[in-house]
Amino acid sequence: MSFKHKHNSGFTLTEVLVITSLTVIIMLSSVVLFMTFLLNQNLISQKQKLKTEGDNALKQITQILREANQITDCPFVNQTSLTFIDPTQAEISLTVVDSRLTINQTDLSINLNSEDLSAQNLLVTCREGEEATLVSVSFELTNNTALRFTETPITQTFSTTVSLRN
Repeated sequence: MSFKHKHNSGFTLTEVLVITSLTVIIMLSSVVLFMTFLLNQNLISQKQKLKTEGDNALKQITQILREANQITDCPFVNQTSLTFIDPTQAEISLTVVDSRLTINQTDLSINLNSEDLSAQNLLVTCREGEEATLVSVSFELTNNTALRFTETPITQTFSTTVSLRN
C-alpha cells in the first residue's frame, strides 16, 4: 500500500497568534512614541511663544525708556509700576492691569502681552548715577493655556536694565 503524504500549506494557529501579538506590540509602541512627540512639540511651541512675547515686550520697554526725558520719583527700589515723561512731555506709565503688561498714555493704552499669557511680579528699580539714570525692569509671564500632561503652568522671568539717553 502506498501512502500519500498530503502537504498542508498555510500557517498554524500558534504562528498566527505570535505574529498578531508582535504586530500589536509594535503598533502600540509606535503610537506611544508618536503621542510623546506631539506632546513635546506642544510644550516646545508654548515655551517659544512665551519667550517671543516676553522678548518683544522687553524690546518695547527698552525703546520707550531710552527715549524718556525723566523718571518720576527716581531713585526708588522695587516699585510695581513706573511713571516717566516722554520727549513730547506726555506722562506714560508701565503697569500690570488685569494680568496684562500695559503702557498707559493719556488717551492710549498698549498691551505688551496677549490674552493667553498673564503678566505678574512687575518690579522696577531706578538709580541716578553721575553720568546716567539706570532703570531696571523685571516681570514674569505665565502661559494660561492648560497643558494636558502637566499641571504646572509654564512661567518665565524677563528683565532688562536701561540707561536713559536724555
